[in-house]
Parts: sequence; C-alpha cells; structure tokens
Amino acid sequence: MLRNLHIKLFALLLAALFWFFIIGAENRFLVVPDSLPVVAFNLGQELALVEELGTVSVSVQASDQSIFEGLTAENFEAYVDLRTVGVGTHMMPVSVTSKNPQVRVTSIQPREIEVTIEPVRERQITLEARISGQPAQSYTITGVDLQGATLSVSGAETLLQSIMKAEAVVFLRGTESAPYSTNQLDVHFYNEDGDEVHNLRYTADALSAVVTIIESDITKSVGIRALIEGTPADGKVSSITLDPSVVELRGPRHIMEKLTLVETEPIAISTATNTFTKQVTLRLPSGVKIAPGGVGEVSVRVEIGSQ
Repeated sequence: MLRNLHIKLFALLLAALFWFFIIGAENRFLVVPDSLPVVAFNLGQELALVEELGTVSVSVQASDQSIFEGLTAENFEAYVDLRTVGVGTHMMPVSVTSKNPQVRVTSIQPREIEVTIEPVRERQITLEARISGQPAQSYTITGVDLQGATLSVSGAETLLQSIMKAEAVVFLRGTESAPYSTNQLDVHFYNEDGDEVHNLRYTADALSAVVTIIESDITKSVGIRALIEGTPADGKVSSITLDPSVVELRGPRHIMEKLTLVETEPIAISTATNTFTKQVTLRLPSGVKIAPGGVGEVSVRVEIGSQ
C-alpha cells in the first residue's frame, strides 16, 4: 500500500498546485487607482451634512484581466445610507456598488466614516461679482452689474455661519468688445480662511450679470498748431512760437491712432500792433483728454513785423 508513496504524494502536490493556478487565473484582483467620493443617500429633507464625506479606496475582483482595462472611479458608486439617521455625529458603514456586473468589490478602506448632521437652516447672502478672463484685446472692463445677487441659501447652521464671502464668477472668452450680458455664472461661498464652503443649496434662476466693456485708452504725443484768426491792423505776422509744441494726450485707440495734431483755441490778431504772448487752451476731440502729468495750456508768442 505504501509502494510508490513518493510518486503519489508528488502527484497530489501537482494537482493542488494546478488547482490554485486555475483559481488564480479565474480570479484577478485590482486596487482601483482612483479614490471614490462618498455620497449620502436618503438624507431627510430637513437635515443637512456639515462636512464633505471624503473618499474611499477599493479593491475589486474579476475573472478576466481584460475587464480591468479602463476601469476608473466612474465605474463605481460609494455611499452611506442615512435613512434612519438623525441629528448628531455618527460612524456609518460605507457601501460600494460596481456598475459592471463582472466586477466584484472585495475591500473598502476605510470601512466606516464619520458623518455629522444638523437641521437645515436658511440665510440671505449677497454675492459679489468676480471676472475670470479678459475681454478682447484693446478693450477694458469698467464695471459689472449683478441682477438677482441676493440668494436664499440653505444648509447646516455651522456652514451658513462660516460664510464670510460669496462670489458670482463671470467668465470672459477674450472676444468681448461691447457690453456683455450673461446668466451663466458660477457661485462660490468661502469661509474666513478662504476655503470654499460646500454642501449648500440655493436657487439662482434670477442671477445675471452685465459687464460694461469699452475700448481701452492709449497715450500718444501729438503736435500743437496755433489757430490764428484775422490779420494785424498794421504789419504782418513774422513768426509764431509755441511752448510746449507737443502735448501728451490720452483717448480711445481708434481716435488716437489717427490723431497727429491738435489746435489751440482761436487767437485773434486783427487788433494786434506789436508782438505779444498769450496763454491758450487746446481744442481736443471728443473722448480725448490731457494725459496725466500733461499740460492743458500752451504759451503762444506771435511776432508782429512791419509790412
């Protein structure tokens, strides 16, 4: 009976190894590379979460290695069921379901998470406008008008009391060159540390913004010409000297690019008999002004000579 015992033992070992090989080949394991965000199911309408529920990591099993290809967190749903839970802090088990019936969840880490629940409260919060992006080149923003900026926001009392700042973000694409209206705004709430406050509910159906966009001003040096009216009663104008003879102006680009010269206010010389000097202002096109630090008056010296 003990004859060839070593051969029988060797055959038994081979059979066991073959069995484990078959089991291993049919059951592939994988740790999903992305963490899964945990969501709350069946939370009562009069209750609110104080904090985000965080994330969990999962290990899964499948019969074929190819099933794992392209597998991401989007293929799973992690949740806590709060159907029977009320106000307070609770340790809740996390459940994970696979959207692919060929993949089975074998491990969840952590297995439980802390959940804090408070009664729902409501607060009126007024938004500030914030611009993200720029208008078209050579254009600038001069103002933003928010409509429907006061929202009724509901959530856990702890969260509502922590809000120090609320923003409505207006997105510009870099092509806007005229007043721009939109109701596609993102709303964000922040605490005193600048961290965003989540788990809030609000309705912003009436929220919209009008962004005032105008052509940008540019600065340019242009020449000055004295505008002389009349002729001397006795003699003639032998020379005209201006000080300064150029001026720094600022105005819309489409005007400034064509502007090379500005005139003074009229200088009457019909009664002049001798050389004189006069301070005169400049005649500027609509929308154009003296640049900061520039001079709005010039000194004009008119020399009167004999006929």
